[in-house]
Amino acid sequence: MNLLAQRQPVYALAWQARRYDIGNRVEYAKCFIDFALRRPETAAAVREHLRAILEEASPIAQPPHGHPPRFVLSASKSDASIFFV
Repeated sequence: MNLLAQRQPVYALAWQARRYDIGNRVEYAKCFIDFALRRPETAAAVREHLRAILEEASPIAQPPHGHPPRFVLSASKSDASIFFV
């Protein structure tokens, strides 16, 4: 960087943002889901799909009436699952 800066201008941008390690399968999935939930044209469909998957995966683990659902992601090298808690 120092050598480059001696030859031409070098610019940088500092920002506050969430970082994802997309070389990691779970982090890649989190990144994809987070961005899909932020986009108006995909948010509702993705949210509904996640709800449907979570209800199918754990039908007996529904939260008590009036309490918001909480989810846990369980991941290993070969598998990832989302559960109601």
